[in-house]
Amino acid sequence: MKKKTSVYFVIPILCVLGFAGYYWTFLKEHNQKEVDRIQKIDDAKKAKAAQLVADQEKAYNDALALRTRKESEKAEKQRITDEEKKLKIERKETLARAQQDADKLIRTIDEKQTELTALNKEISDLELQKKAATAEVGLVREAAKQAQENAKRGEEEVIQYERAKQARIEAERRAQEELAKQKKQ
Repeated sequence: MKKKTSVYFVIPILCVLGFAGYYWTFLKEHNQKEVDRIQKIDDAKKAKAAQLVADQEKAYNDALALRTRKESEKAEKQRITDEEKKLKIERKETLARAQQDADKLIRTIDEKQTELTALNKEISDLELQKKAATAEVGLVREAAKQAQENAKRGEEEVIQYERAKQARIEAERRAQEELAKQKKQ
């Protein structure tokens, strides 16, 4: 029986605890929603005030920009005339410098041409030396080829000599065997 009575106490206590948790969550969310709604209203008021200030500032800036633009146009015209004067002076100076540079380049070209002529002469001398060296290399190669052929012929002669020597030894051995057979008979 004790089990049944404890069930009557435990289940309602659990239900009360579950309801308390649900209520606590609801209350927390409700308070947050209220705070968000009030924040939204405040943000809208601040945005409206900021927009009004921005519109007034824009009107002031537009008037200031118009005045600044007129002043800058006037200053631009003056600057353009000053630049044109400077450009004329710079063109004259540039032309004089270009003429000096051209004279300097002509002198340099003349110097380089004399150097080129000397280099061409050296190149032709080196080419003659190269041809002579190439001919000498050809002769050396030919001599080496001839030496290789002579060495081959020498090897062949040595091989023929060795064969003849072996044949002679073989013939002498046979002759001695023949002689030994005849003596036995």
